[in-house]
Amino acid sequence: MARFIGASSLAQLVTLFFARAPHEELTTGDVSVKFDVPQGHVYKRLKPCLRDGLLACRSAGPGRGRIAVYSAGPRLLMLIGEVRAQQPTACVPVPDAPRQTENLTL
Repeated sequence: MARFIGASSLAQLVTLFFARAPHEELTTGDVSVKFDVPQGHVYKRLKPCLRDGLLACRSAGPGRGRIAVYSAGPRLLMLIGEVRAQQPTACVPVPDAPRQTENLTL
C-alpha cells in the first residue's frame, strides 16, 4: 500500500500518486488494491477531484461491465507543469495545398 506523508484521504493519496506519475492510469480495482479501500468507495471518494479537474475518468470496456480508468486531470497537469498531447477524436483529411505554377522561360 502506498503512503504519502501528510495525505490522509483517498482523494489526496490518488492525486499525489498522479502528481508523481502523471502518465499512469489506474482502474477502480487498481485504486482499491493500491490504497486498501473497497471498490465501492472509490468513485464516491474521488468525485470532488474529478469535479475540480484534478483527476480524469473514462470508461473502458463494452456494455454494462465498463471499467472506470482514472488518470491525471487537466488541472493537475497544469499545476505540475506537464503537458499531455491532445488525442484527435477522428482522422480528418487535410486538403492538398494549391500548386503554385511559375512561368518558366527556356
